[in-house]
Amino acid sequence: MRLLLVRHGETVDNVAGVYAGVTDSALTCHGYLQAERLGAHLSKKGFRIVEIFCSDLKRAYLTAEAIRQFQDPQPLPPTKLELIREQNFGSFEGKKSIRQDPNVVGREDIVSEVESKKSLESRANAFINDHLLKLFYQTADEHTVAVISHGIFLKYLWKSLLCRFPSACVSLVQKSGAPRAPSIKNLGLWFNTAYMELDIKQRPISLAATPQNSVPCEFTSNNPHNHETSSGKQSSIPVTIDSKLVQGPTGLKLNLYILEINFCEHLRGLKKSRGGTSNLPYNPAQKNIFKFFNQRKSAGLG
Repeated sequence: MRLLLVRHGETVDNVAGVYAGVTDSALTCHGYLQAERLGAHLSKKGFRIVEIFCSDLKRAYLTAEAIRQFQDPQPLPPTKLELIREQNFGSFEGKKSIRQDPNVVGREDIVSEVESKKSLESRANAFINDHLLKLFYQTADEHTVAVISHGIFLKYLWKSLLCRFPSACVSLVQKSGAPRAPSIKNLGLWFNTAYMELDIKQRPISLAATPQNSVPCEFTSNNPHNHETSSGKQSSIPVTIDSKLVQGPTGLKLNLYILEINFCEHLRGLKKSRGGTSNLPYNPAQKNIFKFFNQRKSAGLG
C-alpha cells in the first residue's frame, strides 16, 4: 500500500506568524487553492485513495475533503481524530514567537505549558497501533491511505513509524530531480500541502528484494553524526527504537520504501492574488471562482 503523510493548507495564523497548535485556525483562500491543487495532482498521478484520516481541526479536515473530491470513486468521508492534532502550545496559542522574548527564554515554568515530546510520541504511537498497523496487511498494493495532519505532529508520526521497521527493511528510493532531506529521521520544514510518500510492501522473510535505484537505510543509536553525505551516499542515521517492530502474519515481513519527502510540485506556478484577498479566511459556503466559470461554460453561458 501507499501511505501519504500530508500537511494541511496555509492558514490565517500561518500568515500572521502566530502559534496555532490546537487553535482551530481557518484555511486562507490561498490555502484552500493549495489543497485543491494537491487533490488534482494526486488524482492525475493515479493515486487511488481508499481511506483518509485527518485531524479534527478544520484546516486539516478541509484539506482532506479537497483531496477526496478529486477521487473517482470517492472514498468514505475522512475519519476525524483528535489524536492527530497539532502540538498544544498552551498559553502561547495565538501569540507571536517566544524564542526571542527575554521574559520567556529560560523560564521552565512557562515552557512546561507546551505539550511535551513524550506526549507527542505517545499520540503518534497510539495512532499507528490503533489505525495504521492493520491497514499495512489489509490494504492492496495499488491502494493509498492518506493522513492529513500538522507540521510538528507529522514529524513525530514519521519518526515513530520509522522506528517500527528494522533498518534492513527501509530503503530510500532515488527519484530524478527529487531534493534530498539532510536526514531521513529528522526532517526539516514541512511545507503547506507537501506530502511524504511511502510504499509499504509485504515480503516473505526469506526474500530481501528491493526496487531498482533504492538505497538501504541503516540506523544506529550511538553515533549522532551519521547522516546522508553531501556526495549523496547513504550512511547511518541515529534512531532510538522505542516501540515494538511491525509484526504481521507468520512468514511475512514489511519493507518500507521512502519515495518522496516534503513533495510540493503541485504548487508550482501557484501565486497569491494581489490585494491581500488570498490571505482572507476561506469560507466553504463561497463558490470557487474556477467552478463558477466552469459551470457557466458547461451551461453555454460563457
